[in-house]
Amino acid sequence: MKARPVLWGMVISMVVGMGLWMPAPVQAQMNPQELQNIQNFLKLMHSYLEISSQWYSLVSNREIAVYLAVDGIVELYEQKGNKMDAIPVLRDLMKRYGNNPTIRTIIRFKIRDILKDNGRVDEALKELMAIIDENARR
Repeated sequence: MKARPVLWGMVISMVVGMGLWMPAPVQAQMNPQELQNIQNFLKLMHSYLEISSQWYSLVSNREIAVYLAVDGIVELYEQKGNKMDAIPVLRDLMKRYGNNPTIRTIIRFKIRDILKDNGRVDEALKELMAIIDENARR
């Protein structure tokens, strides 16, 4: 993965630039609390960079990026007060990008979730049947 060397290079530069890497004699002269704070900071930065690297890997996959965007669309409609209003938007996306079977399946699952959450079980079942029909043909 290309991002990892770049991220680690940034950390090394930051650690050296901030004077966080110090020879053992310097560390021995430090207040134990200061040393602990530096170690905690470095652990936090390591965690942050690992998460950033994982996020980069996820969104580098186009279909995962679409999944996250579809999920975000539904979330925003839910915040606006009516998830059902997301269905026409999702159906439009399916018409525009439905030539990709994975994207079509992602959208159909999300439509199914919305329908199910709104008590429209028969319509939700139709979406599931469409998913089966489309994916069983591959």
